[in-house]
Amino acid sequence: MLTIRLFIRAFLLPKNLILFAAFCCLGASVHLGYWHNFNLWTTRAVQSFAGQPLDYFFALYSYLGSPEVTGLACVVVVFLLWRRYGLNAALLFVYSMMAVTAIELIGKYVIFNPGPSREFQRWPWGSSKMLMIHVDTPNAFPSGHVIRTVFLLMIGSLLIKETALPRRWVMAVSCVLTALMVVNRVYLGDHWISDAAGGLLLAYLGYSWTAKGILAQRQRL
Repeated sequence: MLTIRLFIRAFLLPKNLILFAAFCCLGASVHLGYWHNFNLWTTRAVQSFAGQPLDYFFALYSYLGSPEVTGLACVVVVFLLWRRYGLNAALLFVYSMMAVTAIELIGKYVIFNPGPSREFQRWPWGSSKMLMIHVDTPNAFPSGHVIRTVFLLMIGSLLIKETALPRRWVMAVSCVLTALMVVNRVYLGDHWISDAAGGLLLAYLGYSWTAKGILAQRQRL
């Protein structure tokens, strides 16, 4: 019960309510088609650098955000949070990941935004479904790869920043990996840039729920 109260308290913080409202506004603008031209432009701009080496690089990099890899990473993160901050912190992360995943699925069924057509797809072996758990949804907003990867990177940074590693280097690596995943989704033709933007917002929201909940727990001790 304490963990649920901490999660609700974190959810109702003004900053997190603003983030959630921003995500909803972004979703509404995508649903209404305001991103259509910009999505096409950014996809063509990113793919103007296309070539076989980049096709293979981004296809392989994409697996870092797959459910299989991120699922294993979640198990590790739960263990590390439990060891460092206690069981409530680990459960806060689990609740936050479940919440953003639920919002992702709702978005993909409610917000009208079909993914890029086959002409934009750059997978060198023809499909993103090979070697990855894949759930077919009617729409593409937001990007699950971006949500899972960025959320885990942020939580990883939270865990690492209390070690001897320089914080600026941790942040720099996290930013590079995040940027690569965003470009990856657009380059491969799996998502539009609006989907990646939604994924970034939702990932940060999940991180904020977890981090603020942990902070509230530590202040109670």
